[in-house]
Amino acid sequence: MPGVEVHATTIDNILNTDFFYTPIDSYTYGMLLIFFSSVIVGLILYFLPAIFSLIVFFLSFALLVFVNYYLIFTEHIIIGFTAPFITLFLTTGFFALLSYYFENIQRKKIFSKLSSKVSKSVAQEILKHDEDILRVEKKEVTVLFSDIRGFTTLSEDIKDPIILIGILNRYMSPMVESITEFNGTVDKFFGDAIMAYFNAPLPLKNHADMALKSALRQLQRLDTLNIELKKEFGIELKIGIGINSGEAIVGEMGSSGRSDYTLIGDTVNVAARVEQLTKDYNCKLLITQQTKDLLKDTYNMKKLDVLRVKGKKEETIIYEVTS
Repeated sequence: MPGVEVHATTIDNILNTDFFYTPIDSYTYGMLLIFFSSVIVGLILYFLPAIFSLIVFFLSFALLVFVNYYLIFTEHIIIGFTAPFITLFLTTGFFALLSYYFENIQRKKIFSKLSSKVSKSVAQEILKHDEDILRVEKKEVTVLFSDIRGFTTLSEDIKDPIILIGILNRYMSPMVESITEFNGTVDKFFGDAIMAYFNAPLPLKNHADMALKSALRQLQRLDTLNIELKKEFGIELKIGIGINSGEAIVGEMGSSGRSDYTLIGDTVNVAARVEQLTKDYNCKLLITQQTKDLLKDTYNMKKLDVLRVKGKKEETIIYEVTS
């Protein structure tokens, strides 16, 4: 381009104020952009899961590009955008790694807590869902209680506490496996008793059938275990199992520093009462009418009695189930 045209264009741009320039306070503008790229974006990323980091990065990047484009081609202002872009990249990467780190720790804690209650496959499935799956809610569940009969007498006969605990652990292992095998959740152990429930936290089709099949499997495995205990210690374990179905409050409960996923409600209380009735009726497995109404498969059962369970005004029909 001839020099005269360059001079003419320059003079024309000056006369029409149609030229690019860097304002005196460009440093202030640059600091504001860096503030946006670090503090504002950082706060957004802090309160969002790591999965949204990439979305936030591209939206922020697009916003900076738009601002840069607007300043250059509309306001004819040139401001250095290199620092804001680098800041945005570093901020996004830092908070993404930070969020992923803490989420990974949280997931490990949840998995560790749930894997002691349910099978590992179910625990993995729970982790795939949103954390709301552990929220407190009312839902239909089937609750199972089991207890060793005459354990106090047994503990008195076996003087060595190490042997006693060893026997108890050998008993608990197959019982818990029988629960998790049918996707049940082990709620807690208290002494020689076990409390479990079905249809929480993950929904479970035919949860009444799963609970009953789990109970029957427990009785089968107990027979196998008793053969071994009879040979080694000359003893046999007898248990009673009570099952009830209905609505209960399930979810994460407890204090801020110590909580657990559990359930409460009248359904739980009735299941505990029914388990105690196995002593009075000298049987191994009792279910309520509420559980029987939900069963899909056929089982060997007979109606035992119509009674009013302690703490309940309504009458409850109980059935004995045999293998």
